[in-house]
Amino acid sequence: MSHVVSTAPTIWPVTVQECKDMAGIEHTALDTVIERMLHTATEEAENYMERQIMTATHKLILDAWPPGDRIELPWAAPLQSVTSVAYTDSSGDAQTLTASTDYNVDTDGEPGKISLAYGKTWPSVYGEPDVITITYVCGWTAATSVPDPIVIWILRRVATLIEHREEFVTGTTISDLPYHAGLGILDRYRFITII
Repeated sequence: MSHVVSTAPTIWPVTVQECKDMAGIEHTALDTVIERMLHTATEEAENYMERQIMTATHKLILDAWPPGDRIELPWAAPLQSVTSVAYTDSSGDAQTLTASTDYNVDTDGEPGKISLAYGKTWPSVYGEPDVITITYVCGWTAATSVPDPIVIWILRRVATLIEHREEFVTGTTISDLPYHAGLGILDRYRFITII
């Protein structure tokens, strides 16, 4: 069983200029570095929340169907759509389930999920690893849709990275860079997905 991002986002929840404004930077000398910090901060927020922020395509790869009639999709909050549910049948042939006929998609719940259609059961699969692949699209479609606490945390994290470009903070005492500072504002958006 594994979960991968197969197509990464092409847009970010905040801009480099917004990061610069937060940090009080007016020049362009650090733009490339700030962009990398923005990407890093966004990934940190996503990893902590187990939630996709901007639109990306994910794949959940399973060895067998889980028990029960539904499958929660990791990081699928918000879930936009399910592209396909493909599997290798007990004869070793590639098959694809049909949406609505075989399964239903819940894009309203968080995290998003698929569930068997009425009267259906999961089909038999080949006895090898990685025989089921669920491909789905999740994340917000526009930066303006991302909740403010997530945006603020990313901006604060980038500002902290800009201010402290070392691994530790110096002063009257030496301490580690506050990596987890302020993560609490992300807690209401956090999921712990068990697959």
